[in-house]
This record gives sequence, C-alpha cells and structure tokens, in this order.
Amino acid sequence: MQTNIKANLNRQIKISANTYKLIAVLIIFGLALSMRIHHLDQESLWMDEIRQTSYYSHTLTQIVHDAASTHQPPLDYWIGHFIQYISDDEFAVRLPAALFGAGAVVMLCVLISQICSWPIAIGFGIIFTFLPFNLYYSQEARPYAIVIFLLFCTIWALNKFLNSDGRNKLFSLLTLLFFSTTFLYSRSLSPLVVTVSLLVMLCFWLILALLKADPQDIPKKHLIILSALTLLVALIFCFPFFKIILAKSARYVPDTSVGINLAKLITVVTNFDLLPIWKAYVVQTEPVTYPLLILVGLSPLLGSYMGLHRKNTIWALNFWLLPIACISNLLIFQTKSSMPFRPAYASYILPLACILGAVSTQGLWMLAGTIRYSKIAKVFILILATVFTFQTVMAAIDYKRMQRKPDWRGIAAFLAKNYYSQHLLIFDSFTHYDTWEPTFYGFPRYYRGRSPMESMGRIPYHAHKMIELSHHPIVILFQWREYYLTSRSAYPILSVPSPDQKSIDYNKFCLDPGLNCTDFTGFSLIQLPIKSNNLARDTYDLLAIILTLSPEGSWNVERQLAAAALARTLNLDQWQNHLLQAEGMVHGSQFQKVKNIAEQIRNIEPKK
Repeated sequence: MQTNIKANLNRQIKISANTYKLIAVLIIFGLALSMRIHHLDQESLWMDEIRQTSYYSHTLTQIVHDAASTHQPPLDYWIGHFIQYISDDEFAVRLPAALFGAGAVVMLCVLISQICSWPIAIGFGIIFTFLPFNLYYSQEARPYAIVIFLLFCTIWALNKFLNSDGRNKLFSLLTLLFFSTTFLYSRSLSPLVVTVSLLVMLCFWLILALLKADPQDIPKKHLIILSALTLLVALIFCFPFFKIILAKSARYVPDTSVGINLAKLITVVTNFDLLPIWKAYVVQTEPVTYPLLILVGLSPLLGSYMGLHRKNTIWALNFWLLPIACISNLLIFQTKSSMPFRPAYASYILPLACILGAVSTQGLWMLAGTIRYSKIAKVFILILATVFTFQTVMAAIDYKRMQRKPDWRGIAAFLAKNYYSQHLLIFDSFTHYDTWEPTFYGFPRYYRGRSPMESMGRIPYHAHKMIELSHHPIVILFQWREYYLTSRSAYPILSVPSPDQKSIDYNKFCLDPGLNCTDFTGFSLIQLPIKSNNLARDTYDLLAIILTLSPEGSWNVERQLAAAALARTLNLDQWQNHLLQAEGMVHGSQFQKVKNIAEQIRNIEPKK
C-alpha cells in the first residue's frame, strides 16, 4: 500500500511539474507573440515585401516561378497565397512571420530544456523574445522567421529520431522527413547549407561508430543511417525547385550551374575573410554579443564537463553545426554570387549560439555549486543574467522607437490628397547608372491618386511634348539609407547598394531656399516655389538646382540626360554641356547606351 501511495504521489508531482512547464511555455509564447504583433503594421511594406506580396494572388504553380525569381523556394509564398484570401493588408501578410517568430521562441525553450534545466530554458527564451534581430524579421513578410522555426523543428526531430526506440521509430522518421523537407522549402541557401552540414556530420558519426565495431552500437548505427537517408530524400524532393531557382535568379547568382567552379572556389578560399560572418553574428546577437560569444566559446569545455558529448545529441548537433554551416555558407555564397553577404542570410547563427550559450550557463551553474562560496557564485550568475536580460529588453524598446523602412504608404496618401491631374510626379534616386532603382515601386499597392507619373530616365523621350503642357513637376527623390536595428547598432541590418551612397546628404535639398521640400521616411518631395505653367521650363529649372546640389557620381547620368533634352527643347545653350557631363560619367557598354540617347537628344527640334 505504501508503494501505491508513493507511486501516486510521484505521478501527481510529475503532472504538477508538467503543468507548470506548460503554463510557462504558454506565457512566453504569449509574450513573444505580443511583442511581434505590437506595431506589426506600423511601417509600410519594405521593397522585398512588396515584391513578395505582389505574387500572393497568383496560382500556386505560378508562385513557384515567382518565388524562384527572387531566389527563394515557394513555401512562405504559398502561405501568403492563402492569407491574402482573408486580407492583404500589412498586418495580415506579416502575421505568419509573427507566428513563426513566436513559435521559434517556444521551440528554443523545448530544445534547451532537453539539455538544461527549465529555468535556463525559459531565461534564454525571454532573451530570444526581445532580441531586436528576431523582432525585425518576425515583423516582415519575408522567409526569415519561418527558417528559424523550422531549423529548431528539424533539430528537434533529428534528435528525437536518433534517440527513438522501436515503438515510435516510424513516426519519428516521418516527422524528421516532414520538417527537413519544409525547412528546405522555406529559403534557398541557408537551409541547404544546414541540411548538407547535418548530412556530413551524420556520415562522420557513422564512420566513427563503424571504427569502434561495438555490437551494442548496431541500433545506433541503423538510426544514423536512416537519418542520413531521410535528409538525402528531403534534398532530392527539393532538387527540382533548386534547379528552377538557379534558372530564374541570374541577378543574384551569375553562375547558375549546379556545381562549384573549382578555380573560383580556390580564389575564394585563398582570399577567405570571416568578417561577413562576424558582422552577421554581431547584428543578430545585439546587445548580448560579447557575453554570448564567451558562453559559446566555453560550450566545448562546459558541455564536456556536463558529459553531454556522451549522452546528448542536441548539444553535439549544435556544437559542430555552427562552425561547419558558417564556413561552408560563406564559401558557397562567395563562389556563386556577387551580391553582398547580408547578416540575415546566415539566419542559423543566433539560434545555434543561444543553445550553446544555454549549455555554458548550465555548466557554470553546476560548477558554482561545487566551489566553496557556491551561494555567492550563484547570486553573481543570477545578477549577470538579470543585467543581460534587462539590456535585451531595453534594446527591444530602442528598436520599437525607430522608423526604418521607406514610407510608401505615407507618401502615396500625401500625394493622393494634395496633388491632382495637373501635377506630374517624377521619380528619381541616387542610383548608379544602369542599375536597379525602385521607380514608383510601392505605388501599385499604395497610390490612389490621379497625377500622371514619369521616371527621370524616360524624360529624354518625352521632353519635346513637355513644352506644350502646363503641369507642375514634383520630384520624388528616393533616399538610399542604411537600416540599423537600434541606435547603438555597430553594423546595419541592410546596407546601401554601394558604399559611396552612404555619404549623400539629402538635407541639402530641403535647406535650399530655391526649393520647396517635404520629407518622409525614405523620401523627399521636391518642387519649385514659383511655377511658370510650362512643364518643360519648370522641370529644367528644378533639375538645374538639384544637379547643383548633387554630389558627383554616375547617379547623375539620367538627371544630366533629362536636363539636356529639356534644354534642347527649350533652345537653351546649356544642353551640350549636360550631354558632355553625362557622357563623361560612364564607360564601356553604358557609354554606348548614353551615346544613343544623346544622339536622339541632338535630333530634337528646338521650340522657337
């Protein structure tokens, strides 16, 4: 009878402990979700978001090719396709990212709890909740938050299968196949790198197990083999999509072959630089960069001290996966692409670093219990943890206060309210000649006005007609800026297309007495205070002032060509000087393109 009483008591204690854990998880999920829903729709969609959401109304088959044109697999786009049936406003299209972001916090707690105590798991879950990097990408309609969530799910499923028994082996195997496949469908390079790295690690572990030749390890060998085969099947499932991505995304990947160019790889290895990975780590872990780095560095020692190398697959997976994925990701990216390496591309750094940091925290807590002044040591650890958590919360508040993204919604509403059909909207930006620029990029989604629109690059073709119109020109000047997570960020989350664009001072235009200027986040609306009711004349006068205030660079080519065409139409002597300026700013194929436009300008018949 005493045995039954003790068994019932143990069962009640276990149920009570599980209830508390469930309550803790629900609370942290609610906290994470509320942080992500807060100000979810405050800013306009970013340009990448605008492009992605513009595909949501297409068919599921067409979305595969649409997503591939942005160098992505279709999973996040498919989710958006079904969301837009409910609503396509900013809140709705960003809600999946917020849910995946909050789900990632819960999965981090679950994974850490299988290595460490629940208080440490909850503590790191709170820090993960407030980190600005996580907040930023949990509030953006792009495939970033979903990647982190599915990374955790894949590691959880792999660990579950490697430790499964005969009763649930099939279910665990199918779970691993599902999560590893959806993980690969979520984003292009980083899930591919992680999956291949896991596959390599499993093969290495299998070789070690075979070398031991221990009959008791036979079930473990079978599990490793089946895990590797499952990841291989997931890669095979996704291979057709990767071929479509390579075929559709020449802008991002000039080398669209499936293989690696050996000569290019040798060059990349010779000039290998870890700075992009370091920048990615700093951006993702702000403001606990250095404390977390110390914990990650201590993880091999403290993990071994805890005996995790013998009994815990999660620690081993994360310990080897972090360096292997970082190095291979950077090598592949630099070998195949000419694009800059953005911090978010290595989205696995923060999740893996947090798990390794939790291991070190648990190890330090255990060590503190073995020394003479254990209570003092533990109090010191708790104080440090409180300070780091407080810093993270303050960084989240700082993040929430900042406006980053171009205000397409605000400028479109302002233009629709204040300007009408007698105004001409001219879009311009300090973009190097013959490269992509966001001409009226957000207008199909946001603009509901009646003003005609024109890009600066098209003015040379229409200058001869503009002299007959009485419209008032308004230049919409897009501002290329670097976006920082907080006011104390060391590196930007998004950089400008080229470094020399950072030095452009847009305030000059608003300070000039010859211009009327209205500022929005990411834009300047520029117009003349006094109009002549001659569109060609007013546009030329406006451009002449803007050119005077503009810094030297090939971003002035379109402006100089437009000014030349207008001056030629108005029979002004300055037109030839504008052409000479434009031709002197370009070389190679760009020079021939400018020369052809210049020839058309020379053929314009001036108005008497």
